[in-house]
Parts: sequence; C-alpha cells; structure tokens
Amino acid sequence: MHGKSTSNLPNALIGDDSPVPHVGHCDVGFPSLKTGGQFTEIKEIDRGCCNSHPVFFYSYPSRKEVRVSTNALYSIQQPTTTPYFLLPKHLEDLHSSGLSNEMITDSGIHSVASPLEIQRILGWLPHGVDSAMVIPYRFSNGYPRGYCRLKPTETLVDCNGHGIKYLSPKDQPNHLYFPPNLLQQLVPGGFVIITEGEKKALCASQHGFPTVSISGVWCFRDQHKKLLDDLEYLVHNDLRLFICFDSDTGTNLNVRKAEVTLANELTLAGASVKIMRIPPATDGGKQGLDDFICNGGLSRGQLQQIMFEAEPWKFENGVPDNGYFREIADWRQELHKIRIAEWKFGNPQFDGSPPGLGKSYADRQLMKLSNSTLTVVPTLQNARDLETELSSGGILAQAYPDLTQVTCRNHAEAVRARKMSLPVTKIICPRCPFKHDCEQDGYLSLINKAGREPHSICTQERFARNTASLSLKRDVIFFHEEVRNAFQRSEAVKVEDFIALLDLLFFASNSSQALGLKHEAQFFDALWRTVCEIVMFSRNCRTVQPIKTLAYAFPSADWQRSLWKKIEYYRQLPENKGFVINGTALRTVVDAIQMKCDLVIRPARMSQEAAEIIVTWKTPIPAGPKIWLADGSEALHNVQSSIGSLVVSDRTPKGKIRRQKLVCQIPRMIRKKTSPSTVKKLVRDVLSRLPDHRKVGLIVHRKHLSAIKELKAREFPTQIHRFTHFRSGEDTGSNSWLDCDVLIILGTPYVPPRAIQKELIRQGKIEAANRDGLWGDRFWYGQSIDQRAVTISSRGYRDPDWHDAYKCVVRSKLIQGMERSRSYLPYGIPLTLVFSLEPLGIPVFDKKWFKGVSLTESRLLTVLSQEAQKAGLSGWSKKKCSVGIAATDCISNPIQRVADIFAVAFSGAYSINQNAQRGVATSVLAKKLNVSARTVRDQLKNLSEKDLVLRIGKRSGWLPGIVV
Repeated sequence: MHGKSTSNLPNALIGDDSPVPHVGHCDVGFPSLKTGGQFTEIKEIDRGCCNSHPVFFYSYPSRKEVRVSTNALYSIQQPTTTPYFLLPKHLEDLHSSGLSNEMITDSGIHSVASPLEIQRILGWLPHGVDSAMVIPYRFSNGYPRGYCRLKPTETLVDCNGHGIKYLSPKDQPNHLYFPPNLLQQLVPGGFVIITEGEKKALCASQHGFPTVSISGVWCFRDQHKKLLDDLEYLVHNDLRLFICFDSDTGTNLNVRKAEVTLANELTLAGASVKIMRIPPATDGGKQGLDDFICNGGLSRGQLQQIMFEAEPWKFENGVPDNGYFREIADWRQELHKIRIAEWKFGNPQFDGSPPGLGKSYADRQLMKLSNSTLTVVPTLQNARDLETELSSGGILAQAYPDLTQVTCRNHAEAVRARKMSLPVTKIICPRCPFKHDCEQDGYLSLINKAGREPHSICTQERFARNTASLSLKRDVIFFHEEVRNAFQRSEAVKVEDFIALLDLLFFASNSSQALGLKHEAQFFDALWRTVCEIVMFSRNCRTVQPIKTLAYAFPSADWQRSLWKKIEYYRQLPENKGFVINGTALRTVVDAIQMKCDLVIRPARMSQEAAEIIVTWKTPIPAGPKIWLADGSEALHNVQSSIGSLVVSDRTPKGKIRRQKLVCQIPRMIRKKTSPSTVKKLVRDVLSRLPDHRKVGLIVHRKHLSAIKELKAREFPTQIHRFTHFRSGEDTGSNSWLDCDVLIILGTPYVPPRAIQKELIRQGKIEAANRDGLWGDRFWYGQSIDQRAVTISSRGYRDPDWHDAYKCVVRSKLIQGMERSRSYLPYGIPLTLVFSLEPLGIPVFDKKWFKGVSLTESRLLTVLSQEAQKAGLSGWSKKKCSVGIAATDCISNPIQRVADIFAVAFSGAYSINQNAQRGVATSVLAKKLNVSARTVRDQLKNLSEKDLVLRIGKRSGWLPGIVV
C-alpha cells in the first residue's frame, strides 16, 4: 500500500493467492469460489413474493459471517450448503450484459426475495423493495469480502425524480469490484481496465480483458477521501491502467469531472494511465463497456483499436515540477546529440518538439556533416524563409524557384500546362523560343542551380511529383511541418469534371488512330475507358466505396507531350472555344491506370451537393537517403499511418519546456459565418485594452480579411502591424511574426463535414466515412490563468474516428498558427490571445471580457485616454496588481498569480493607483466629440459594463482602466 506498512495485513487484502494464515483467534480460512454450479428450472416454488413464478436455481455455497478480532480488516465467512437462486428478470438482465452461465455462477450473483434478507444485507430497509439481485464483492485473489451491493428488481426514484438502480450497505466504505478470474488474467507489466459497474467488469473479464469496477464514477475514494487501497494495489503492481466509462463521458459534465479526478489521483500515485473512449450506439444513444462488447465492438477489433490509440494521460491543473520541465539549452543539446547519433540508422526518425525549440538548428548541425541534403517544407514562403536562415548561418542553400513572370518569359503557356498537371520542363521548355536565355538566367537556370547546391529546399508538392530525381544522391532528407502531406496528399474532384474529359479523350483516340499511331490510340482509349468506369460507378453508388481500375502499360516516355498536343489542338477547334480542363481530374485518370493513386467515390448526400471522387496519392519513402521528420503539431501515430509499412522511430526528447511568454485562450467561438461587424467590434475591444502595444498581428478567417483591412485603413493604421488568414501559408512555419508585440488568433479554422469525411477516406477509414459524425455539444476541462479548473462548453464530433480526423484537420492547424509567437523562447511575442473553443492545453481566461466595442465607443475611448494623459491622471483597478512584472515571471515564479500578470499586460500605459480622486469630466468628452453629454454618459455606462472605463465617485469623472 502506498505510504502504509503491509506487514500486518492479511494476504487476501494485498493480493497474495496463497492460503490465508490464522488471524487473531479465528482458525477459519477462505474456501474457493469456483463451484461450477448448474442451472435448473423449477416451475413452482414458494419463496416469499415469488409464488407460482419460475425461478432459476443453482447450488452455491452461501457465507455465514464469523466475527474475528478487532485488529482484522475484514470479515471471514464460513461456507454452508444453503442454495442460491436467480429470478428470471435478473437472469435476463445478466444475459443482456453478455454474461455466460459459468461467469454468473463463479461471480456468486443471486437473488433475494425477502425484505428481511434485504435489510440484513444493507443494514437498512428501502421502501418498496421486495426482491433484488445481490452482487457479492471479493478481494483481488478471489476471497469474499463480506460486502454486497443490491440491484432492486424495480428501479427506485428519489425525491428529486432521479432513478436509483443500485443500493449499497449503510455506513460501509467504497470497495473495488474484482471479477473471479482476474488473477488468472493478470501478467507482469500488463494492463487493467477500470470501469463503472460490476456487470461491465464481468463482461470484459469474460472476454479476456482484465477489468475491475468502481460502484459509481465518484466511488474511487474511501471514507477518508483517499484513493482506495485496492486501486493503490493495482498501481504498485506496475500495471497499466485504462479508464473506460460510458460513451457519454464527453458530454456528461459530472462523469467527465470524475474521470479527470480519478486519472489525476492515479497519476500522482505513480500509475501509467490512459483514457479509453468507446463510441455511442448506432442510434446515437449511450452505451457502456458491456453494451459495446455485446454490439460487436470486440469481434470487429474496435475495442483493441481503442486501447491501442488511447493517449497517455497528462496531469491536469498543473504538473508538479519534479524534473519534468527542462531548460531550452538542455533540450537543444539533446536534439543535437540525437541528430548526430541516430542519423545513420535506416528507419525514418521523428522529432515532435514544439516549434521554436531548435529542430532547424539541429538539422543545421547535421547538414555540416553531410555532403548533400534536401529539406522539404509546406509552402514557397517557408522555403524562402529557410533559405535566408540557412544562408545567414553560413550554409550554402538554394530553394527551388516558383514559376512567375519574372523567372519565365513564356509564363502564360507554362501556367496552362501546370493547371493541366503536366510537367512544364518536359512539355513547354524543350520547344520554348526562350530556352537558351532561360538556361542562362531564368527558370531552368534556377532549377539547375538548386539541384547543384549541396543543400536544397523544395515544397511538398514538388517533392511528391519528382521524388526520384530530388532524392538522387542525397544523404539526408528533412521534412518540416505538416509532414503527412508530403507522403499522402488528397484531393476531391467532382464527377462532372471527369465527364468533361470524355469528348477530349475520344477525340484524342480517334485522331491518333487516323494518323496511324496505334500505341497512342490505345493509350487514349485506356484513359477514355477509365473515365467511363468512374462515371458509371459513381451513378450507381449510394455509399462511400473505393474504385478499382485496370492497369495499363504506357507505350513510351513521350505520352505527356503527345497528350499536350492533343489538348492544344482540341482547344483550338471552333466548337470548343472556352473549353477548360480540370487538371486534377486529368492527372487522376492518368495516375489511375498506372496504379499511382487510390480512388474513392463519395456520393451526394443532399440535392445541392455533387458526387465527388476522393483521390489519394501516396509518395513512397526514398530508399537511399536518411529521413528526418520534424512536426511539432502532429501526433506520431498519424505520421506513422501516412508513411505506411516502415516503422518510424520517435526521437523527441522526453520532458516539457516552460513557455517564456504568455499565451492565453479566450473561450469564444468565431466562425466563418460570424458577421464582419462582430469581428470589428471584437478587434476594437482587444486593441482598446492594449494601448501600449503598437505592433499587433492577426490571423483570421479569409472572409474577415476585408473587415481587418478596413480597421487598419480607418481606425488603427499604426497599431495593426500585419495580418493574414488561415491556410494562407503565412500562418504556419514562419518566423516573420516575431516583430509583433501581440499576436491574436481570431477564430478556429473549422471545415464542413465533407472535409472531415475526406480526411477519413485519406486515412483509409471507409467504414467510418459512411457513418454520421454525430456533431453536437462537447465539454472539456482546462486550467484558468489563476490555476483554477474550468469547464468549457464546446462543439464537436462524438464519433471517435470523426473526432480524430477533426483534430488532424482543424486543431493541428490552429496550434501551428498559435506557435508563430515562439512563446517558448525569450525573444518570442510577449502576448498571444487565441479566441477559440478548442482544447489547446494553454491557460484559459474565463472572465466575461471582450464583449465588443462599437465605432463611437472606440472614438470615445481614444479621447478619454488622451484627456487622461494630458491631465496626468492614472488608471485604476479594483484589485491590487504587481506593476512592472514581466509576463515571463508567472512562469519562472509559479507562486505569482498568472491573473495578476495578465491584468498588468492589459493595463497598457496606465499605472495602477487605488488612490485616484478624480477623472475626466463628461462635459469635456462631450465637447471634444461634439455630441450631447447624455450620449457620452450612455456610452460611458456601456463601456463600464465591459470593464473598459472606471468611474471615480459620482461626480469625479471617468478614467480608462481594467476591472479584474
């Protein structure tokens, strides 16, 4: 036992399976509970209230309680030969939970049909209970504990209208329920599932999953509010513990809170804890572990998959500083050592360090030891930034160029070929009239230069299309951020775009045959037949299904040039004026007959939707170079699934790094549908609270960019420093935001259900893509900035597969944008505010601020601030805060309240002075704004309710300030 001596405890309590020695003055030992009783039906039996009702009888040794010495911690029971029985309703209840007759007899569950017997077991007589099912408890080694719980035949209702399914003995502490076969299932270093409800534990144990149960979600503590001794017994036997409550845990606030508390206490006791999330029933209803097993969750392998994907629990409400946190210098030194020590091994290596902790620096050290490397990044902007960074560090690096009007003189034709997914260097460049000049100082020259440099940089799209040539003679290939897209790209193409290709391919086949080009005609005919198969299959499909096409061997390497000629000739025909080809659809057909992509049909679910083909391209891992995958926002198992059969080794340093700058979450939902006027009001509110911050950066939705541009042009020309939108490329993988002093993430990059379904298809989860994600209310628990546990109501998918895909698409993108602040570094952005309802693992500011400020209120605030500064007046706060403390002190000094630091950060240029006696008069403000005093007074009242201004007395005027 944790913190207790076990020398005086009986072996039955500490889990020893050996015979129990004599205790005190009692010489009675425990009998075995294995009886193998048989069920026999008795048609007529007189037993209390069960007259003339069939009952099921089985022989089972009953227990007669024998009192032992006062020092004993349990009661010993002596066997007699009194038979037990089960009522039909009780037996049906047990069978509905998947329990076999053998498990029922081994567990000792039986029925009682006498109020006197019920009173004897419980120590009190519940009103209206004439019969009940008795569930006897035992120790971990199978010996009886002398404690039983009852399930009344009819559910009781308390005074509040809540149903009562189970009854417990009076004045008895909680106990852990052990199934009879638990010890036979446990192995050293194995696992145990902790659930709620005895029948669930029996069902899971019967099917080979060692499981124990607590009698209620909050019944894991004893009468002294400490963790149950039996749970500590599991902890100190080095067993991995899985907590598995019902499927509604994510939406049931009380159950979720109990789950978090139990996981925290087990973690503090030294256990390795994981949380299992079983999905709801097919009809969307709640189901427990036994229901999930009975409904096929075990036979389909879903239970094993849920256990495999369960993530280790991290202590909420703060992690004790017991060496878990590390210094940045130590972390970077370990990254350097790992790069040098592991780079010669064949398997791909994964580094999940947060952004800004030195992944690029460690790669730079390895570049110095390598003759030739390639770095793959998501966008061209990332490539340019990395090229500048490496060049400033003394490393010769060159990024592959972009196709622009500056680099290519034949730009219009080259862009048209690229839109058709055809290679420009093979189609346009060989016959381009500017080829010679381009090879000297143009697009071809830059490509050749990038290929010759010892250290090259390219985008993920270029790497996917030219994997073999780019990987040639490379010692190491580094993949930075969003590494899954480098090996597994997915696109959605409408079926109508494939239909548009039919006439083109039919024309190409006939024209080639007329010219006597037999092989070309066969090639175009294969493309035409493939499109026909896709279209016909899509019209007859009602569910998400994969499409299989026939393979075709290409006649020659010049098929791309031949296809380009046919397309150009077809476009010049008078009847085809304005003809546009979908390049992705054309590339899909070409790759489909080469078996280079996977096709899945997604039918239309509503009238306004169109059927689509989800195309997934998988890029093979190059065999020669060593592979390093660096992604701080993606989980290892997601990266592993995109790679395929190769095993990815996790080389992320152990531990955690403290944030050096303040990052705070504002639980507010900002969606694409949010009106631009609401967004402008929120931005005015935030900037009004930050008058001392002159370089503010914003990441918003694309539809809100016009509102931000208007604010910058008319109201905050100097304060709004830079802004962009989600998925622009500038919101991820760039250090250019570090010149800001505030970063605001305004909203969450939500995507429609079709995008989540597309991600599921990309992951190969076709069955999950056919299900409904069950979008609805969700709850999660976070930590406030003053270290309180807070509950946040959010929205999300209840289906676990949809929820995981949602995290891959939405939450990872949000985290990447948030980490542009480089808050782990001393030179990071001082303050980052994230307006989102997604759990991000950062402190939550749950006070009712940020209610929005109108244009007139914003002008009033500006005038009030100017007049207060002219008069030498200072701001005021109802709560005394420590002025002059940097935002990092809340991290280096855990005793300092983060709320105080946050208040100082928002107090702006105004010092905190509780002795202020006067403020700016309403008449002065009205004169400056040229409006009536009544209008100013009403606006000031609204601003005071938003905690943006403060009134000094009744007639002493107003001051700008923050109420904490």
